[in-house]
Amino acid sequence: MDHFLKDVTVIQFRAALLDAAARVETVEPEALREPIALWLRALEQKANLEDWKSLIGRNVVAGWNAAQAILNAH
Repeated sequence: MDHFLKDVTVIQFRAALLDAAARVETVEPEALREPIALWLRALEQKANLEDWKSLIGRNVVAGWNAAQAILNAH
């Protein structure tokens, strides 16, 4: 498994996480909506506070995939 997001900027990554966190109403079961939104926001905040320049790591890929799944459900 690749742990690096190619062709995705940190700005795009952060925007996707926040957008997905705002649209978690598609997540089932409903009990997972709040924890997933909190996780996505926390990951975005970490990227911002640590001033990430590249997107490397399992949590980055997992966050991106979760955000894309939520956004594609709309």
